[in-house]
Amino acid sequence: LRQAIGAERSAREQASAGTMASVEARWDDLMREKAAMRSDYKGVVQEVQSMRSSMAQDKHERDTMASDLRRQVGEATRAVTAERRLRETKDGETRQQMDDMLQRVTASTKIREDAERRLDDQVTRVQ
Repeated sequence: LRQAIGAERSAREQASAGTMASVEARWDDLMREKAAMRSDYKGVVQEVQSMRSSMAQDKHERDTMASDLRRQVGEATRAVTAERRLRETKDGETRQQMDDMLQRVTASTKIREDAERRLDDQVTRVQ
């Protein structure tokens, strides 16, 4: 009976030791998985931070380009407006010059006509 009890006790201790070894092995596996997951998580965090930085850089470049385009459009608008005003001014000056020339021609024609009339009057008186 003592031998049977000893054998049973020995069998239980071996089974307990086997279970304990199995639990320890599973624990070690879980710790390795945890370390791998933590490493993966850190890699994902770094990748997200890199993407955020890249997106911020892209946004800055887009904002800079938009600002440059707005400035260029403003400059072009001012240039077109200035050119139109210059053309209008030149047109106005040309019109004024033509009006002045027309007045001079009209005045000289009137003077010539008056001179011809006086000459005709003198010729008529002489006859």
